[in-house]
Amino acid sequence: MKVSWFGVFDQALRSADVIAVWAAVENHLERPLTRAELTAARRAANRYAAASAISVVRIPAPGGGPIRTIPLLARADADLSDIGRLTAIASGRIAGTARRGRVRTSAPVRAQAMTTAVGTAARQARRLKTGKFDPQYAAQLADELAGALPHLHELEQRLRHRGQAPTPATDPSGRPIRRRRGRRPVRTPPAP
Repeated sequence: MKVSWFGVFDQALRSADVIAVWAAVENHLERPLTRAELTAARRAANRYAAASAISVVRIPAPGGGPIRTIPLLARADADLSDIGRLTAIASGRIAGTARRGRVRTSAPVRAQAMTTAVGTAARQARRLKTGKFDPQYAAQLADELAGALPHLHELEQRLRHRGQAPTPATDPSGRPIRRRRGRRPVRTPPAP
């Protein structure tokens, strides 16, 4: 997957004064990083810092594994004197500051939140009186709504498709039947 590293770092540094490179990219991708992505992110962080007024701070990695340091990106106004805070940011225990950006949640939770928001918006739309709207403003809102509706329809179709996924076989008590793979019954040769 192609990642716009500078854009990821810019967005993360808008919501925190110090960020862990790995955490910012994981938050963007919404999944754990592969080793190659981590290496690419570390290299991109060095290029990003060289091209802007951002500092790279390297914190020793806990545990002494294959990764010796964890790079952090810090804005010029960041307080870099609290080593405990920097170590906590590097390990992912805390964010750089109170986060104003995207909170990492699972896809089902986000889908539920979107469904609830769309349902609320639909109920409010029924009661909305549009008779006194400025015609140009009404047309602009209609265009924006028309642009959003296909995406919602596509999400509905994906959810319907997922809802039709085959269910696992169950025994009479309702427990799933687990099939053994790779084992064949041993055949005994016929007696002569």
